[in-house]
Amino acid sequence: MMAYSYHNHQQITTFISVENEFLSSLSGLYGEAPSRESIIAIEPTYLLGVHTDVLLGWYEQFFDLNYIIRKVYESYYRDAQERSHMVRVGDAKERYQYFINSRTSDVDRLPIACVASFLNMKPETLIRVKKQLGKEIKPKELENIKENFESYIVKNELFKINDISIKKISKEMKISSEKISYLLTHHYKKSFKDFINKYRIACFKQLIKDENNLQNYTVATIALQAGFSSKSIFYKAFKAQEGISPKNFLNDTKP
Repeated sequence: MMAYSYHNHQQITTFISVENEFLSSLSGLYGEAPSRESIIAIEPTYLLGVHTDVLLGWYEQFFDLNYIIRKVYESYYRDAQERSHMVRVGDAKERYQYFINSRTSDVDRLPIACVASFLNMKPETLIRVKKQLGKEIKPKELENIKENFESYIVKNELFKINDISIKKISKEMKISSEKISYLLTHHYKKSFKDFINKYRIACFKQLIKDENNLQNYTVATIALQAGFSSKSIFYKAFKAQEGISPKNFLNDTKP
């Protein structure tokens, strides 16, 4: 989801949100006047919307919800502070590097114009910056990163960590996240999420070969063991990669 407003007839991207994140235009959340921001989906989206009046009623009816929403808002404001810092960091190249370090899972999914607007630069500038970063990585270095990256993930079974990120792997391997992002985009031509899910699905297939696992655990539980964070994410990823649902896959392989 992307929020934007207009200044001098120019569209300004104010925030970008991905799966399982709370989002709202805060100026319109509690005020009586319409918000200055508009929010649109830039990918097919399932959205749970709650009207302000309903939310306020829940606060009065369910005391625990006040604590939950407070924690949600704390996270939301931290993100807002991060965004305000991001657009003030150095030149165009530094802003883009800061962005891919903090929002690595989103980089390959977002339209150039959306990211450029968010980082307060022109799309042509962003394209030039991305090319410059690519030229800084020599083919031999990229091949070494590829081999080390794959083996490190498999050896340490990092795909089983459901909140694993480029940032965490970058820190552990002491390789810049820019180089890992470049490897994923230009060599694998996959997002980090799709790349990791490939290993999780392979792990799931390996686990279901053991009849004891199928007798003692549900499909969803086995998927969690393979690193998926939820049943719905697993089903969506499995069907996207295999072309059939996990249920049909099991029916075909386990008469």
